Amino acid sequence: MAGGIITVFLDCDQEGENGMKQALGYLAQLVPVRLAWTSKMYGGKFKGRQPESLTVPEWEEMATFLRRRIYWATRDERDPAQRLEVGLKAYFEFYDEYRAWNRRLALEGLGIDESFEARQAQLYETLAGGFAPTLTELGVRSPEMAAAALIGMAAQAAYWQHYQRQQPPAMNPSTLARACACLFLHGAPSIPSPSTSEGGPHA
Repeated sequence: MAGGIITVFLDCDQEGENGMKQALGYLAQLVPVRLAWTSKMYGGKFKGRQPESLTVPEWEEMATFLRRRIYWATRDERDPAQRLEVGLKAYFEFYDEYRAWNRRLALEGLGIDESFEARQAQLYETLAGGFAPTLTELGVRSPEMAAAALIGMAAQAAYWQHYQRQQPPAMNPSTLARACACLFLHGAPSIPSPSTSEGGPHA
């Protein structure tokens, strides 16, 4: 679940699709819901596959999706401070949906192989580049370095939320984005206290 939307992510075969359709019909009566994949999505590339069988390059396609998600979430937001928060929210929603993969990265590190490390570095540079113009508008003198720090902080905060945090309430993507934006722009004293009404599920 991310941003209040349930992502149904079962096996991409006939049995799994039947299960996803049944789950979709039921869950849609209760909450916003979407499918992670079907045999016809992505040009049919994942037909017959299981979530745990996805390879590193295939997960990188999802990283491309992350870049597009941040772009479309922020493109119409004129206020740079709000744009920063909206972009962070899109990142935290992505992390929430693909938390197992992101945890694997944290546990195994970037030493999976050199080519993967290079591509992962490129992803972070691309994300940082996306935030850099907003930081320039905010008067940041070194937007490239600041954007790299912002992405690193967001990744660590997301991991902490899902796998290290012990005390309730949980923080949903919107709350995490607001906290990180406040921390980044105004310092730690500016972080609002999370209320129980803002909580969301976490692992």
